[in-house]
Amino acid sequence: MYNWLNQEDNFAQMKEGFSIQPLSDEARYHISFEERPIEGTMIGISLVEDVSYSTSLIAEGLFVEDWSEISDTYLEYERTFSRDPICLLQRSCTGLEYEVFSTSSWLNGLLTGVSNIQGQVRWLETELGWVLMQRFWLQSPIDVSPDLGFAIYQQYYLHLSIPSGEDVIRIQMMWMDGNYKEGLFDQDWGISQTLSSIQKENAALISWLEQRNND
Repeated sequence: MYNWLNQEDNFAQMKEGFSIQPLSDEARYHISFEERPIEGTMIGISLVEDVSYSTSLIAEGLFVEDWSEISDTYLEYERTFSRDPICLLQRSCTGLEYEVFSTSSWLNGLLTGVSNIQGQVRWLETELGWVLMQRFWLQSPIDVSPDLGFAIYQQYYLHLSIPSGEDVIRIQMMWMDGNYKEGLFDQDWGISQTLSSIQKENAALISWLEQRNND
């Protein structure tokens, strides 16, 4: 996939975001280590971008800094780590776990969602350099209010930051098992909302990286 992405035409197409196949039962188990049946309809999206910053600096922004200070995507955001994430920068650890409790809003505040996710971060040494890997999954369905018939039962996320010469290619994938309705809360809305949320967080990270690089 890395070699395929390095072809200019392919990379340009994927930067806008695109739909991907649902996760298999086996793949979902390997992310969350739990067997969970699909309760609604699973959709998946992926987004690729290249950034001119190191994987270490990306790790600092994503995990060492207070993410709630970098991104304004959340109404509330609380994250705890299994150990001090500064070890990622020193590579005195090659991985850690974390848990997040957060509250988000959609449709200009029409809907709010309270979620609890479990995540993992890992460094992997490759012939390309140190690759940063991240995955997270919902511990339980998102608590959506008010109850308008829309629900998110499961969510799975994978992220790779791969060195590519002087730049880094970031690959992000998200899958959601949800109850989508005809009209306002259909699958197209779910895909658009998920893609928009990831793009906003990516923009917040880039803004922090630019400021950090200029300090």
